[in-house]
Amino acid sequence: MGTHQEKLMTIGFPTYNRKEIIRDRLTELYKNKDVFNFEILVIDNASTDGTYDLLTSEFRFPNLTIMRNNENIGLGRNMLRLFNEVKTQWLAISSDEDLPLLDEHKRLLNEYYEKENCDLIIGSVLPPKGNPTGFLRNKVDRVATASDVHETNYMSGLLYKVSELRESIQLVNDSINTNNFVELYPHRAIALHAFANNHCTSVSTPLSERKAQKESALEKVTVNELQKENIAQKEVLKFSTLPERWEQWKSCLHFLMRVKATSKSDLSKINTLITYHCSTLLSSIRTGVAAEDPRFAEAINCSMFSEMAYFLQEHGKKTEQNYERPVAVLRQKARNSPDF
Repeated sequence: MGTHQEKLMTIGFPTYNRKEIIRDRLTELYKNKDVFNFEILVIDNASTDGTYDLLTSEFRFPNLTIMRNNENIGLGRNMLRLFNEVKTQWLAISSDEDLPLLDEHKRLLNEYYEKENCDLIIGSVLPPKGNPTGFLRNKVDRVATASDVHETNYMSGLLYKVSELRESIQLVNDSINTNNFVELYPHRAIALHAFANNHCTSVSTPLSERKAQKESALEKVTVNELQKENIAQKEVLKFSTLPERWEQWKSCLHFLMRVKATSKSDLSKINTLITYHCSTLLSSIRTGVAAEDPRFAEAINCSMFSEMAYFLQEHGKKTEQNYERPVAVLRQKARNSPDF
């Protein structure tokens, strides 16, 4: 497999039951001679379509490691395993639908790997050809802001200096079994902790290109229809229903408060993250409504906003955090919105 010390970055792919897609990504990746400057790690989440057997029979390279979980541990835990298994200083996680742009990874690595003020690089993802409006995280070159870090739900286009983020990774390992947000987005939880305690950079450089997009059932029918047909799976609903969106938002806030309680750095950055997160509540709820049924918009009424405001106010009293401004902004947005 080669020695990990020779390389500074690992590109990691979590995958499940997508053998053709991950095979295409590896085939494209190994057409670039620069691939041998990186370690490549694929973790198959106990696929039932023969993914592991196909990959291990077709791809034999000294810098490629293919692992398989004994059971399906969920997307989040599979993604977190990449952080726990990596042996290099840096890790770039990639969706198996995306092609990492190795030339750009190499250039940024040469520019940033020795800098003490960069432990997370937030890049962008090119859209599939023919879809110029689909550019993901079209960033500018700057010190990362709270809004930059909050846009790290999508795994591709992010470079983690894991050698400097052990504390962040450990906190996420400790939280994943008790926090819904961390379970779904461990890579984002690591990014939030890194922003609060380390140094993060946003770059305009595209680091990945979308090559395939497996159509989601939710793009065809609403969650309500899926439930009627009894074809919705727990993992799909976990991301999409209105109650789950609310729970994800709350559990992200709980995680941020835990980061604040354990932070050894200036609290200004974590306070900025908390305030920004509170301002995203309305958009998060709207996303949940859109994924379910337009009629569910009726669920977002005065009583629901009162519950949200009460939660923020009571949580603020317990934590000495002032939520007056984000609650006021939330209510003003609701009053001004034609949707309500």
